[in-house]
Amino acid sequence: MHTQRMKRRQFIKLASGLLAAPFASLTGGVAAAQANISPLRLLTLVESYGIPTSTRRDIWVSSTTGDYPLSGNELGTILTPLAAYKDNLLVCTGNNMDSLSTTGNSRTHHHMAMHTLAASAAIQGANANAKIKHESIDYRIAQYLNNERGLGRVFPHLFFTNVSQPNDTTFCYNESGDQIRSMANPINQANAIFSTDASIVNAQFQNDTQQSIFSLVHDQVVALRGQLNSASSSEVIDAYQYSVNDLADQIQRGSEKVCGYPSNFSGYPTTSLAQSTVSTPAIFQNIKQAFACDLTSSLTYAIGGEKINQLKHGSLYSASEHNDATVNSLLSKNQHAMSHQVSEAADKSHEVVKVHHMEELASLLDELSVTPDSDGNSLLDNTVVFATSAMANNTHSKNDYCQLIVAGKNTNFRGGYHYDLSGHTNNDLLTTLAQGMGLPDDSFGGHNKSGNYIASLNNGPITKMLLS
Repeated sequence: MHTQRMKRRQFIKLASGLLAAPFASLTGGVAAAQANISPLRLLTLVESYGIPTSTRRDIWVSSTTGDYPLSGNELGTILTPLAAYKDNLLVCTGNNMDSLSTTGNSRTHHHMAMHTLAASAAIQGANANAKIKHESIDYRIAQYLNNERGLGRVFPHLFFTNVSQPNDTTFCYNESGDQIRSMANPINQANAIFSTDASIVNAQFQNDTQQSIFSLVHDQVVALRGQLNSASSSEVIDAYQYSVNDLADQIQRGSEKVCGYPSNFSGYPTTSLAQSTVSTPAIFQNIKQAFACDLTSSLTYAIGGEKINQLKHGSLYSASEHNDATVNSLLSKNQHAMSHQVSEAADKSHEVVKVHHMEELASLLDELSVTPDSDGNSLLDNTVVFATSAMANNTHSKNDYCQLIVAGKNTNFRGGYHYDLSGHTNNDLLTTLAQGMGLPDDSFGGHNKSGNYIASLNNGPITKMLLS
């Protein structure tokens, strides 16, 4: 294990060499391009199974009809862990995955997984050989942020899961429409991304640092120039000194950035993880550290498996809370087996699992909210979380999904609302996700088995969810 840290002296030397540059050359060009760019990132949490319909008013939101602001009282048991972030929440119901039936695909696991983030049919093969016409939305956003927006992170896109399923379809596709396989197991994930050659990470960090300094100094010089004609020389000098001191403080904070393993890595579970939920908290820690180190623009976590959740959740059972031996028995099965049960106890079991996931998400949001980003905001301010599922509930339904967006303040989303998405398609929601992160896309997906675009699936973004 090692830590990749730019030494403070090296960092300050880099910064001091740049401090004079703005007066001669930073009136435009790179600085202008960089000045107003928020370092956005996307976390996609995707599950195999949705929210049971029979208890939605108790476990999701009290009303799924119409659009309304969230006061907090409407949040059900699954969303209650996120109550502190209600102003960031876009709680969605009523959305349909119309691309399944319109393109001729069935409501089987491999088709539903494929359509969740891509919303198009396979143009080639099935299961591990499946190929679509374009990338999935998480990968599209990664490419935009890294390349078109110029963030240039070491890992444009990462795909985590608990259990790999290499012979099945998966949720993620690259720009060629080929499936992306996951990094499974939190120890493997941490070793893959935090033990990257130090020279690569430091080179990337120096580049990001230089661009950040260009932007900071440019903004400060522009502000000072406006005072030159009206202020006395001493006032200008005082303002410049204050500006440089403020910049030095920001440089100091940046110099302390650590891009190493999560602090609790040594405690990650080493027993067999294939049938246990104990790996989930460790994966959330990997996510937090990947964002804190600014290593990725888009990270997708398929909870439980690349296509279906095979985890057992017996460790979540609390006899004092549930007092139901049937619930305990169901939680001790893998979730795929549990999903085929239709009973009150089965619905309760799914609720227990979902609450656990939202508790882990809430802990992640807590950490992101107090971790500074490179632009002086918190990581949470520049992050979007998209939580969705392959099925609307647990009976292979494609109608009336419960979906969630958690949006930081520097994104284009109108948070703090429940949105009734009846009449919209999953293609529309994915387009909205793209525009909420600044992409210019006015449609997404909607291709049939021949690769032909189906206009009826794309009605454009759901504008009520966007600020502009």
